[in-house]
Amino acid sequence: MKKTLIISLFFLFQNLIYSQDTISLIDKDQIISVLKKQETGWNNGDIDSFMKGYLNSDDLVFNGSKGPHYGWESVKERYKKTYPTKDKMGKLTFEILKLSGITKSTAQLIGKYIITYPKNKDSGFFTLTFVKLNDEWLILSDHTSKSNNYK
Repeated sequence: MKKTLIISLFFLFQNLIYSQDTISLIDKDQIISVLKKQETGWNNGDIDSFMKGYLNSDDLVFNGSKGPHYGWESVKERYKKTYPTKDKMGKLTFEILKLSGITKSTAQLIGKYIITYPKNKDSGFFTLTFVKLNDEWLILSDHTSKSNNYK
């Protein structure tokens, strides 16, 4: 009986410890707010505003179909080269599929993007790693993949 009680308590505490999310609802709201601001910047044709969601650091990495781009300036130039005009940018919508805390200052977000143009749509998936620095959540790593099969 005592052994069963100890084992039960052990599993109860394990569930309590591991079921607790490592980031708060406020942090999750702040992360979602970053994406909403990026959508707004993008839809206004403003890549500079869109880039405010990324950590302005040489440690930033964007990994897409053409391989990784390292550093904030490189990522910004990649966006400007790929989407040189507001018309080429289309209308961006993000869909959040999963947001998980890794530690109190890092989080992972998995999502879907849809870019709507007058005659077609592009869509795909992304995985973002966010870091919290000076009470601000910013993207440290972005892995985005286009997917023509999921619209």
